[in-house]
Amino acid sequence: MNHNRLLTKMSILAFFVLLLVMCAPLQPTPTATSTTKASEELKEWDYVVFGDSTAWGFPRYYGSYMEKDLGVKVTIHEQTAGGLRVFDILRILRKDESLRKLVSEAEVVTLIGNPELSPGDTPESLENYLEWKEQPSWDKDCIESYRPPGDCSPEIFERYIRDLEAIIEEILSLRNGSPTIIRAMDYYLPIYSEWKNHGIEKECTCCWENFNNAIHQAAAAYNVPVARVYDAFNGPNHDEDPREKGYIGPDGEHTTTAGQKVIADLMRELGYKPVTP
Repeated sequence: MNHNRLLTKMSILAFFVLLLVMCAPLQPTPTATSTTKASEELKEWDYVVFGDSTAWGFPRYYGSYMEKDLGVKVTIHEQTAGGLRVFDILRILRKDESLRKLVSEAEVVTLIGNPELSPGDTPESLENYLEWKEQPSWDKDCIESYRPPGDCSPEIFERYIRDLEAIIEEILSLRNGSPTIIRAMDYYLPIYSEWKNHGIEKECTCCWENFNNAIHQAAAAYNVPVARVYDAFNGPNHDEDPREKGYIGPDGEHTTTAGQKVIADLMRELGYKPVTP
């Protein structure tokens, strides 16, 4: 065998292999810039929160869940106030152009509001409010006076149901057919032990259940899922005190971080399917 000739052929072959490797196009290496660009392309969602103080706290956890579960960036717009009534939510939603624009662009809306009458912004609504203030009512009896309540039959919540339905209608109208995640929640009861101490737990629990049933009835008319906060806080038989679970803070009324996370978890469990009336 001619070793010199073989070595010469091997040298020529190695040269051509090296040449091919050197001429091959380089593959791009991921950089911090490309990662940052991917983050910047996250879809941004607006989340509007309507409610009284019951709605405080949980939206930040719910918003974080949406970001994790859906891969979106959530901006929370809180339209909340202590004692906010559904009547006032509806009135403002119909008149405030900046709020209407905000809702029209919101992919997510959560809703809760109490059923009390409001002074409103007309002489008629003010007259009705002042008349209501002078009359006994189940909520004043159960919450303020700790005495057996007056009439709290389902019929007295008809106006509350109409106002809730009108709010949902307004939201859907403003969204104009765009997919919208609308969620409602019912009310926990922070003072069950006081009712029990005063011997009014049976009558007042019946009233509270009728009150929460009104929320479920209004939401069902538009296929809006409702987070069952009452069951989670007060137990399936509604005879447990959420303060003993650590869900209510020192003021005896508003939620702790633990309670807020429970509400956010319940919202998350409802899923993210847009509402289709």
